[in-house]
Amino acid sequence: MTAADFRRIENRGETGHPERLLRAAVSAFSSLTRPTRRETLQLDQLAAPLFDRVSPGALRYVAAVLSDSPYAPRQLIERLCHSSSDIAAPLLIRSPLLNDADLIGLVARQGLAHARIIKRRPRLNRTIMQLILALEASAEAELQAETPVEAEDMAVASHSQPGHGPAEETRRALLAIMSGNGNTPAASTGAEAGQDRPDGFRALRAGVLSDNRTRIYAALAEAVSIGYDTARLIVEARSYDDLLAALRYLDLPEERAFLLVCAASPWRFARPQKIRAFLEQYRSIGHEEAARRVAGWRGTTGISGLRAS
Repeated sequence: MTAADFRRIENRGETGHPERLLRAAVSAFSSLTRPTRRETLQLDQLAAPLFDRVSPGALRYVAAVLSDSPYAPRQLIERLCHSSSDIAAPLLIRSPLLNDADLIGLVARQGLAHARIIKRRPRLNRTIMQLILALEASAEAELQAETPVEAEDMAVASHSQPGHGPAEETRRALLAIMSGNGNTPAASTGAEAGQDRPDGFRALRAGVLSDNRTRIYAALAEAVSIGYDTARLIVEARSYDDLLAALRYLDLPEERAFLLVCAASPWRFARPQKIRAFLEQYRSIGHEEAARRVAGWRGTTGISGLRAS
């Protein structure tokens, strides 16, 4: 098909059968040697209303056709990647549009089914491979464990020191990724709002990279303008409620917040379910709520303003 064919399909709107229309549009787009930005946007706009009206088979076709394209619409690719693993598989394995931060986010949100497919990706960042292997080991250990969840959490925490088990491997993997990927793209939520505090993430990242806990406390204290002792209690608390509020106050995207918390305290994420719980809780905290809590830490109540750990 030619570019003119693609434009005719796009101009047809939704008058045709949704499945035939989507397949034809994707096929026509893939035939373009170098699609223009306008043509990429056209496909994105056409696919958006059809996405939920077509069969899984049609979505698998779309994912397979676009899996090698460096020009595919970003929003469509993201939506396909967050679909079921059988639909997302070609993109997870081959798409050149997915960078390391995208892959970590997919593992965090979608869990082991997506992670095991990402593991098949050629030239996968070795540290992401280590992260996936650590999550697999943790999941296997969970299946075999017969102890209560709280007892297991304590056992994991006691083995979170350097050189012990999957949690430490996860920590090392995340540290290496952050060290080599300082330009990790921000998620849309809060990206613009955080531009007035550009050094907050970099300083916190340097703190967790240093393997010196005092640098983490100092970086957090400076980033949110609170006392050093208050920052230390926030980082070391058994609950990460206050730490999430501090990171939300900085308007960090969830991927960066996850990397920082997991790198600083890998024992918190021994199981994929805990990663999902982290993301859900982080998304639920509004900036105004975070600002109120930070203001409380700065006030006369000081440390007493912290939540019970």
